[in-house]
Amino acid sequence: AQGKTPDIYHISGDIFAIAYEGNGSDGFVVTVDIDSLGNIANSTVDSLEFDTQRGKAPETVNVSGDIFAIAYEGNGADGWVKTVDIDSLGNIANSTVDSLEFDTQKGKTPSIVNVSGDIFAIAYAGNGDDGWLVTVDIDSSGNIAGSVVDSFEFDTDKGKVPDIISISGDIFAVVYQGTDDDGFLITVD
Repeated sequence: AQGKTPDIYHISGDIFAIAYEGNGSDGFVVTVDIDSLGNIANSTVDSLEFDTQRGKAPETVNVSGDIFAIAYEGNGADGWVKTVDIDSLGNIANSTVDSLEFDTQKGKTPSIVNVSGDIFAIAYAGNGDDGWLVTVDIDSSGNIAGSVVDSFEFDTDKGKVPDIISISGDIFAVVYQGTDDDGFLITVD
């Protein structure tokens, strides 16, 4: 019925997960089988509705083993991160493992990356579309600490559609749509 703002992530072997905003704007994740020749199986392997209200612009990252984190824009455009259990065969546990609302005002178009160990960074467009970066603690079992570890406003005017990657050690790069919709690149420690 709907498959808005999808994000695809390799799970293991021929198994891939697709997180997306589906019917009713709810958040869904499905697993599919794509072989090395590009052949796609005729049906999904498994599915989970990870948010029954809104799941816009999700991005997925592996936490450890079968545990994956999905950062997304939830109800009211708030920022959320949830963990799910997806095994190497594509089977998804029947419910999310844990969740954290990392921004109660706005958390649009988040991008998530592992910093080190249990620490993950999420870049996103916050209130007024300012550019924000937060860190959260997610353990190998998928348990998320009850609050944000730290936060940094990297652009006080506009920080839309950010994407964050690791450069080396403690250095990360964030690209985003800034003032006048110009393209910006910054590095952060």
